[in-house]
Parts: sequence; C-alpha cells; structure tokens
Amino acid sequence: QSTRGVVEASNKTHPILRGVTSAWGPTDVYGIRDLPEGAIILLRGQVLEGMKPDSAPIRGTKNDPMMPIAWALETKINSPAKDESHRIRRTVCSTLGASQDFASEGLRRLMVNSSYWCLELEHLIPEQSDVEFITEYKPTPFGHGRHRRGVTPSQLSFPK
Repeated sequence: QSTRGVVEASNKTHPILRGVTSAWGPTDVYGIRDLPEGAIILLRGQVLEGMKPDSAPIRGTKNDPMMPIAWALETKINSPAKDESHRIRRTVCSTLGASQDFASEGLRRLMVNSSYWCLELEHLIPEQSDVEFITEYKPTPFGHGRHRRGVTPSQLSFPK
C-alpha cells in the first residue's frame, strides 16, 4: 500500500497549495484524529492498492474517511511585541516525509510553499515553485536496518 495526497477541496486556494495538485509516497497513511482547533487541512491521504502513484484506491474503511496528512495552523502567542502581526505562530505538519516521499514533486512543492507561508512571505510563492533537484537524488529506503549509519552532511555530494 502507498499514499496519494489529495488536495482538500475546501482549502484549494490556500497559498501553501499553490501549484500543488497531488503528492505521492510509498509510506502509509497514519490515523490522525483530533487535530487542533483551527487546523487547516491541506491534503488527505488516500490509501492505494499498490506502490505506484497511479495505483487504484483501496475500497472500504481505510479511505472512509480519508485521514489528514498535511495541515497548517495559526495560533496566537503571548508576546511583548507592540506590533500585533508578530503575535501569530504559523505551523505546518505532515505525515509524509520519509526520504522516498520526497521523490514526489507535489510534496517538495508543498514543503517549499510551507516555508514561505510560515515566514509570512506567501506573497512570494509563485504559481509553480521550482522544486527540481539540484543534484541526483537517491533516497534510501525506510524500514528497520535499511538506513545508512554514520553518514554526515559533509560526506554527501552537492554541486559547487
């Protein structure tokens, strides 16, 4: 089974979803209940029969209802700031995020757009953020004992 991220229709105009039509990952849909009050659901997870983005959805209770897999939240914070606009904390959460999930252009775009939104720079989010890899991307499989131990960032190759 894998997960197709389906855009929440009622929030499709949210700046974080600009240019995002879907996302896909080989990871599972987690059962998310009791989101915080005011949470804005961005994507719902559709459980698929197979391990490909175009696999058919599973029939039955696993997709009824589809669980939230990405959501945003704005909360007021107590702050001595005189400017009221600095009294808001913006947070984005997602259950997608394993290395293989980031092969999905839609997930990468969601994360880039989320960064802008959290910094209150949503006016800078283009219609289609460039989320192409800048070097070859070889995600390691998730699972017990399948990761590469002891790798540090300095050992990874990045373009100069």
